Amino acid sequence: MFEYDGNNLITRINSSRSSQIYIKYKYDKKGRLSEKYCCDENISNAKIIEKYLYQNDKIVKLNYAEESYADQKMINYTISYAYKYDSNKNWIEIIKTVDGVELFKWIREIEYY
Repeated sequence: MFEYDGNNLITRINSSRSSQIYIKYKYDKKGRLSEKYCCDENISNAKIIEKYLYQNDKIVKLNYAEESYADQKMINYTISYAYKYDSNKNWIEIIKTVDGVELFKWIREIEYY
């Protein structure tokens, strides 16, 4: 079951396949996803928590926490994104860094006519 707010943005997903699962979404004033947590209705019992920080409408930082299967303690990761733009202000490269280590790079070529 999906629940929406007045701006037609998803605020909660409930699933009851084998057990009840909740995913909650929060948005900032611009309608951008600011927080997401799973798998309990209460954030203090969440197994996964994502918090987004934006700059110029681009995600620049994601604080990601997930519960460890081994000891049920939350493990925190700081994920940052760096963008490079072409002369038309379209991104041509994104670098994803996790806890200070560059892990992914997306590159795109745009052909203008």
